[in-house]
Amino acid sequence: SQIQDLDLRDNFLGGTPTFGSTLEAALSAHPNNHLRVLHLGGNGFTEATIGLFAKAIRGLVALQTLNLNNNPAICCNRHSEHSVTGVTHLAEALPAGSMMSLSLANCHLQDSGCEEVLDGL
Repeated sequence: SQIQDLDLRDNFLGGTPTFGSTLEAALSAHPNNHLRVLHLGGNGFTEATIGLFAKAIRGLVALQTLNLNNNPAICCNRHSEHSVTGVTHLAEALPAGSMMSLSLANCHLQDSGCEEVLDGL
């Protein structure tokens, strides 16, 4: 049997730049994974590390629910023109067709971040 629901909330994984590459390597080793629900709320993702994470989740073709609540630094440079780059990469990386739920509560996206997410879907 394969895991379909993985809950790693509040483990501060997003604060380490290696998390994205570690996840990507793990997914590459198991290309036929059936992970449908991934909870990563409260992990301290930043604009930079969410971009690395986005690269890794391209392999999650069965993903239906992604919860990134309580990662307020995802869009920390909201006043620059490049403030939503990580969020843009995330939205573009989400699997087309299978995603049913994306939760970004308390991620401080503001209007521009929300627009980037919606444009990427």
